[in-house]
Amino acid sequence: MYSFQPLADIPVDHIGFAFVVCFCVFSLIASMIHEPESFFVYFFVSSIACGFTYGVSYVWTDQETKKFVNEPVIAEFAGYAPEGYREKSGKSYVDHHYVYVIYKVNGNPVLLQGIAGVEYPKTAILYKN
Repeated sequence: MYSFQPLADIPVDHIGFAFVVCFCVFSLIASMIHEPESFFVYFFVSSIACGFTYGVSYVWTDQETKKFVNEPVIAEFAGYAPEGYREKSGKSYVDHHYVYVIYKVNGNPVLLQGIAGVEYPKTAILYKN
């Protein structure tokens, strides 16, 4: 895969675990207000949910930041490739138009999505991942 800009590293994210814990705390508070006699049932279910999501978020998944190679390569401009298609939306049709830029890397064509009206350089540095 080639891109015009280097891809950023993807850090490990535990926001799903935080959402589940917040939901469990909210449900425990709501159960104490509305049904205090069944608090321990809600506490047991919430503990199981929090324990399972902790395991998924911290134990069973990879905890390393995903890094991309981002090897720079020199590419020569080869041309443009327009694309268009018609999609049915309800009773009418919608036209979609795209412009692709073709660069050659070591004699092989590389197709990248471009923007209409932008002039692309004859030689460019692309990033291979």
